[in-house]
Amino acid sequence: MRLPWGLEEEFIPATVYDALKHVAWLKKGRSPARETDLIQPVAEGTVNDTLPHLPRVVADMVRLQLLSGARPGEICALRPCDVTRGTNGVWTYRPASHKTEHHGRERRIFIGPEGQSVLGPYLDRDAESYCFSPAEAEAERSAARRAARQSPMTPSQRMRTAKGRALRDRYVKDTYNRAIARGCEIAFGMPEELRYAGRTVARQKGLTEDQQSREKERLQAEAAAWRAKHCWSPNQLRHTRATAIRERYGLEAAQTVLGHSDPRVTEIYAERDFAMAARIMQAIG
Repeated sequence: MRLPWGLEEEFIPATVYDALKHVAWLKKGRSPARETDLIQPVAEGTVNDTLPHLPRVVADMVRLQLLSGARPGEICALRPCDVTRGTNGVWTYRPASHKTEHHGRERRIFIGPEGQSVLGPYLDRDAESYCFSPAEAEAERSAARRAARQSPMTPSQRMRTAKGRALRDRYVKDTYNRAIARGCEIAFGMPEELRYAGRTVARQKGLTEDQQSREKERLQAEAAAWRAKHCWSPNQLRHTRATAIRERYGLEAAQTVLGHSDPRVTEIYAERDFAMAARIMQAIG
């Protein structure tokens, strides 16, 4: 909970708010609190190696995010009605809600020619529906599996196929992240016994319940270590884009394109910043 908001909504009394303002911040390495690592960019070569192993819809989300520098949630929430096709060769995506809107800042994501080639086919749908749909990805995956079948489906398989799974009408950050992780597992050869730890243990005969539990924990720990080394997240794509823009155009350009909040920037400079961001994305987006 943000303290000022909690005070405004009367969730905490003013005396508590005043007292908490004087509590010192935790110092790195001086408390038992877990230290979180800084998000690092992911190499574009690693992304390219992963793309062939992602559903087409997810692969296009990755491509668009890498080109635009958008946040994962912004890519997931993209709708045709949020996109304006400009006459200057740059499209503008204005998210319906965004991370810094409570500061009164407008968020504009500029999409250049490469990003337009990725996004364009997804705009030909109902204006308020989401561009990137898990149901669409699942339908394509199921069609590919049916085409690759070597034997006819059994009645029970046909029944399960007809019933289908209840899927969201859009990806969210967690499902987007999981889809990428699954692609990494395939792309970089995660061992089957780690990828399916539960099945691996179930196939082992003669183990007591306690032995099964310990073996499953061991495999899950090894799987977590493997994923930490080989899997990347959509948040890293944004940092990859920021690094590239900063190296080529400078820090201010990276802050502007990625929509970083800075209270020192006044409204006077807003239109200048948006124009600069549009020029950059026209050239590299």
